[in-house]
Amino acid sequence: MATTVVVGVSTGAMKPVLEKLATLMGSEFSKMKNVRKDVKFLSDELTSMKDLLERLALVDDELDPQTKRWRDKVRDMSYDIENIIDDFGRKIVEKNEKGGLVKKAVRFLKTFNARYQIDGIKKLVHETSDRRNRYLIVIDDLWEKLPWDIIKGAFPDNGVGSRVITTTRIHDVAKACCSHPRDYILEMKPLSDEDSRRLFFNRIYNNEQACPRQFRDISTEILKKCDGMPLAIITISGMLACERFDQEHWEHIRDSLGSGTNFTLEGMRKILDLSYKNLLPHLKTCLLYLGMYAEDFEIPRHHLELQWIAEGFISKENGQDVEKNARSYFNELVNRSLIQPIRFDNCGLVTHCKVHDMMRDLILHKCAEENFLTIVDDPQSITKLDNKVRRLSVHLDDDEIDGIKLWGNISLSHVRTFMIFGAYKGMPPLRLFRFLRVLHIEIYAYDTVDLTGLSNMYQLRYLGAGGGCSGVELPTQITGLGHLETLDVLPFYLLHPFDIFHLPSLLFLNVDWRLARTPYGIGNMKSLRYVKEFDLMKNSLDNIESLGELHSLRVLSVYGYPPDATSIKSRMDALCSSLGKNCISLEYLGLYIKGCMDALMDLSPPPRRLERLWMGDRVEYYFSEGCDSIDQPAELGECSSVFRLPGWISKADECCFFSRVPNWMGELSNLKELEINVRKPDVGILAGLPALTFLRIYIIEFLRDWFFIHAREFPVLKHLELRLSSPSYLAFQAGAMPKLQWLGLQFRVRGWNQNVPGPAGLHHLSALEDFFAIILTEGATEYEKTCAESALKTSIKLRPNHPRLHIQSSCDDDFRLVSFPSDESGGVAAPRNRGA
Repeated sequence: MATTVVVGVSTGAMKPVLEKLATLMGSEFSKMKNVRKDVKFLSDELTSMKDLLERLALVDDELDPQTKRWRDKVRDMSYDIENIIDDFGRKIVEKNEKGGLVKKAVRFLKTFNARYQIDGIKKLVHETSDRRNRYLIVIDDLWEKLPWDIIKGAFPDNGVGSRVITTTRIHDVAKACCSHPRDYILEMKPLSDEDSRRLFFNRIYNNEQACPRQFRDISTEILKKCDGMPLAIITISGMLACERFDQEHWEHIRDSLGSGTNFTLEGMRKILDLSYKNLLPHLKTCLLYLGMYAEDFEIPRHHLELQWIAEGFISKENGQDVEKNARSYFNELVNRSLIQPIRFDNCGLVTHCKVHDMMRDLILHKCAEENFLTIVDDPQSITKLDNKVRRLSVHLDDDEIDGIKLWGNISLSHVRTFMIFGAYKGMPPLRLFRFLRVLHIEIYAYDTVDLTGLSNMYQLRYLGAGGGCSGVELPTQITGLGHLETLDVLPFYLLHPFDIFHLPSLLFLNVDWRLARTPYGIGNMKSLRYVKEFDLMKNSLDNIESLGELHSLRVLSVYGYPPDATSIKSRMDALCSSLGKNCISLEYLGLYIKGCMDALMDLSPPPRRLERLWMGDRVEYYFSEGCDSIDQPAELGECSSVFRLPGWISKADECCFFSRVPNWMGELSNLKELEINVRKPDVGILAGLPALTFLRIYIIEFLRDWFFIHAREFPVLKHLELRLSSPSYLAFQAGAMPKLQWLGLQFRVRGWNQNVPGPAGLHHLSALEDFFAIILTEGATEYEKTCAESALKTSIKLRPNHPRLHIQSSCDDDFRLVSFPSDESGGVAAPRNRGA
């Protein structure tokens, strides 16, 4: 109520200003042309503001902070304008009292500089009005004129430089969106013949020269029918890439495209339809399932594969590994360009994908034809659902909807998959579902989601809760979920069931162990393949030791934040024993444990199938923000090859580290990615690993001697990130890292001078394309920073093909090394005998 009064005050303050401006309009001195024009502008603009303030008063409780601030500024401005007008009028009255003639008042206006007074008011109005009304809005992918007719009424046309940009595939819609079509329509040009051929052949054969002669004429005919449309070329080439040497198949695709060459929107739809019809039945089913996700949603690949498995889409014949089959299905859809990969891990594997909007339209059309799934994006449509809805996806953002009333009289007993997205709290009661297999929740709400009714959902195979969901309430017992394969729930305020370790079919377990009850018995879960965020301090010693009994375990991430070194010793010993027992199956291992990891120094036998080993030195960040957004393997979350801060946390004594590289790491012949933190730069044990392509290493102690990378070391490494005290002691010898494409360094520059060189031997890195450097400038002068940058530029100039150099400065006042040089500055000393 108090806010409503403020709005009333704002509109009330505007009223006397408008009345006084009206008086000015009718006064004799308004006959001055320039003054009359400006007074009219003030009156019109302030009237518009008053009208808007009155509308805001009707929805006062819904105003966002920015609108409220604008409203308050208008109120203050109106008072200032009234003061200026009153002061202006007072001076006129004083002159009239002396002379009594209107002509004198007009002469006063000329001598008083009336323009100055009105310009002051105009400046106030302009500043406030422009803040309110200047905007840049992009409306993507309009398909009809009607939505634009509705939308455009919300945009004030005030001539202050605002812009609205729309994109559409339909020319008539583009014309309807602008007042001057010839001036404002930008038509995207099709690809040239050369670019079309390059895109087409690179997709199928990597280059045009590799295309067999008998396919070149057919290729030319197909490209003519694609008419330079990138999506058409990508989709067709995706189909042909799977049958690159089958001439009959190519001719069938050519003939199916019709005879025209003037490509249209309908023609694109036909190509997408052809690509769908060309799929095998199991791939059609998997593709249609992507329609469950909201438009433009970034779909995690691994979650999608687990949902396919839960639905029974993936073949299990002849003892085939169901996960490998799911991965092959996914890759096939990517290779055919039917889904778009958008995020990748450090090995180039897709971690997230999305669906092009035209392909999504086709998917939803096919789903409607086959009653495969149903989308609800309007509360009114819920009451019109068919009695035999098989898969239901709800996309709603109105958290004021009464979900209980909406779902009360609807039969959901046939639904196999239920997904819900958006800021919507109308979750249907679980008792309405009888045959649910997949339950996926992406609700952005503060309310706890009540899932206590799922304890008897015997058919449930996948349970996932993410998004911004604040809390999930699970039943105290879930033993009845005998077929549950995936339990992936990480919202806050979650207490896990007491019998969580008695689910015989569970494959994937991802829970927040900090809030979980930690009963005994994880060793009973013999089918378990994925355990994420296993808390070393929350779990019992029995559970830690029982990890060794999980002989199907492929992915394990462990973290712990012990209060002191003694409290973790027995737990680290138990972990070492467990890792040795399940060495046959483990492929991914993440260790996010504060302190020294030397308890694992004698791990035997080592996990020889291990492909990725990540030692997090980001424990604090991990605990506060979660680990999915940090560089990690695909199965542990998103992984990125971007070198960025915070790439490491700052304090060396808070990271997870070894005193030296353990000998057993030299036996990991399948290891592709490694992140490791060590005190000493003795990394020779890793130099001969035959599969290692990604290495991130933090050398904690201050370098006192050369750190050489010798010839023939790291033969397949493509990506190297180093954090060390100074790159001046780093040297690459001829023949070292022959395939390295990306080098990143992070170091301090305090104490640097013009005699301190950069890393030596960069000219030996024959494949290097990018060199990134993050220089930590805390405590350094501008001179020291300049000298360091100059040294880096000099080092990279020696490379014959001049790799791209990227330098980023960062003031990181917590960065500390374990030991420092003996000189008083604690800075950088120039190395001797640079013989690299």
